[in-house]
Amino acid sequence: MLQPYKIALRINESRRFQETLFVNYMDYNDGLTLNEYAEKERKVLAMGFYGVEDFHIKVNEYLKFLDEIILS
Repeated sequence: MLQPYKIALRINESRRFQETLFVNYMDYNDGLTLNEYAEKERKVLAMGFYGVEDFHIKVNEYLKFLDEIILS
């Protein structure tokens, strides 16, 4: 099950979004393809329920990164 706070914390601490996506995918994919997982993760993060405003800027950048993955 996706844990929005844990994902947002990883994003905030990450240097490379590709690595963060891969780690999140390995932990939470539940048999989904990478694109399907990216869409699911994007929906969860877009809700904004991860709890800490300090993550907002970096999570928004990550959402843009996910959009590129989803559209490719």
